[in-house]
Amino acid sequence: MDDSKNSSKSAFDTIFEMGLRGIVLFVALMGGLAVCIGIQDILAGPRFRNDSHRNVSSTVGFPKTLTPIDGKTVTIPTFPIRIVAANCGAADMLSEMIDIKRLAAIPYQVEDYAADPKFWHDHPGIPRFEKFNAERILGFRPDLVISSAFQDGTAATLIEQQHVPILNLNDFETLNGIRESIALVGEAVGAQDQAKMMTRRFDATLSEVAAALKDTPPVTVVIYSNFGVGYTVGSGVGQDDIVTRAGGINLAAKSGMKGNAQISFEQLLRLDPDYILVTGDDGLDSPQAKLVLNEPSLKELRAVKNRKLVVVKQRFFDALSQYATQAVFDIARQLHPGAKL
Repeated sequence: MDDSKNSSKSAFDTIFEMGLRGIVLFVALMGGLAVCIGIQDILAGPRFRNDSHRNVSSTVGFPKTLTPIDGKTVTIPTFPIRIVAANCGAADMLSEMIDIKRLAAIPYQVEDYAADPKFWHDHPGIPRFEKFNAERILGFRPDLVISSAFQDGTAATLIEQQHVPILNLNDFETLNGIRESIALVGEAVGAQDQAKMMTRRFDATLSEVAAALKDTPPVTVVIYSNFGVGYTVGSGVGQDDIVTRAGGINLAAKSGMKGNAQISFEQLLRLDPDYILVTGDDGLDSPQAKLVLNEPSLKELRAVKNRKLVVVKQRFFDALSQYATQAVFDIARQLHPGAKL
């Protein structure tokens, strides 16, 4: 009888101990899971514009040292979670790469000059700033600033003195430069996979246009704007490459003009291109298009006589981001309406 009782007690004790261990293990696992979910929500929550995209940011690989195109090496000590985008191009790139909760601040101009102003209009909670001022930028407590090489060097020095890394992006002369900047920004913020997806789309658009124009001869173009003084775009800037990729020959660049250059009506008449390219949102009803079509001094231009104006959205044409290829696509369709685009 005693042996039976001892045997029964031993079995009960064994079952109890096994159950207790299971409870402890379950609690430990759930606690660990809760911690993991909390960290992931802070560092890499899937809050992209489109639910089909998922945040692929990685905290692995920090600290890391990068050398931007301007040649100034920057070391990013930790995975950045408070990022200041100091220009519209960087803001547009980051909007597709990271959880927007990691954006500590963006320039207020995004709603007017970024390539996707509606996106920023729909996210008014992200802090804005007007000028690249060291005190203002540091007030956002950033752990990374993505800026432009042309911005205030004194402010940049003061920010770096507070041990905040600054990644400088250039005003790129080519689409390849923009493509490289997308990859660089992705590396800097730990979103390499998302950056690769963006560059694949970038390349795919350019390849589609190139294939469609393969057997199509290019046409001559002059880029034109006039807000009291006439300007065109020559060589050495991204817009020249955009026009070339879209199947155009930039006559201003061919004539030796560089960068943003003044151009008179007389010069424009001498160049006499097949097409004149202006920026606007309303086709031939855009103000710049109306100006060209209604200017008496330009009535002898072939492009005016034939109403061959290309109108492209300025936010795409001036984009230093993934949206630059949209300008290539839109311009190519207008320069070569017979192409399958």
